[in-house]
Amino acid sequence: MSENTEKKVRRQYNRAVKADSVRLVTEGGHRLTDVAREVGITVKMLSQWRCQLEKHGTPEQAFVGHRHDREVEVTR
Repeated sequence: MSENTEKKVRRQYNRAVKADSVRLVTEGGHRLTDVAREVGITVKMLSQWRCQLEKHGTPEQAFVGHRHDREVEVTR
């Protein structure tokens, strides 16, 4: 395969990584850009994680996985 046609691997981050990354920004006083660079994600992704956590309150509710996983979690 050539470089242009290679399939990109989509990284997945567990709930703890997401929560810890957001906590570094909100409670640790670190800059979004610095934390995002350290984790290996974009600033936009880290901002989305922060918004999810602010909206849902706890990491368990904010970061439940794919939409199907969220629907299963809600019905439990």
